Amino acid sequence: MKTSLVTASLSAILAAAALTACVVVPVGPDGRAYPMQPMPAPHAVAPIVVAPPAPAVMSARLYPLNSTAQGAGLAAGQVTNYLDGKGSFNIQIGSEQFSGEATRASRGASTGVANAVGNRGTGMSCNYTMNNATQGSGKCTLTTGAEFQLHLGS
Repeated sequence: MKTSLVTASLSAILAAAALTACVVVPVGPDGRAYPMQPMPAPHAVAPIVVAPPAPAVMSARLYPLNSTAQGAGLAAGQVTNYLDGKGSFNIQIGSEQFSGEATRASRGASTGVANAVGNRGTGMSCNYTMNNATQGSGKCTLTTGAEFQLHLGS
């Protein structure tokens, strides 16, 4: 009989412990509970898309450096810097239109090379240094032997 009384008491204590729960309720300084407010429903957040920077477009001028280039005179064109170490350009030298591309020596470098071919088949090779994204200088040599001083930007 004693065993069943101890077992019944222990069962009652365990049942009471299992059914009890603590709840923390925030109260104000006056002892009254704050009103419970429902959690706001989550809303969709649109991702922020950052557009890459627009390419920088600058003028290009070539000034004759030797007698072979003197016949063509001042040459002018346009260069597009894609701001990723690469660019493209079009330059008119005399009566020939040159189109080509430029590449920096390495990512973040200020020096690079540019090569182009004219519509009559003349080749052009340039070495340049950029001061910033829209200004630089260098030297260009044509397969005819003509040499030009290159100025980029304003």
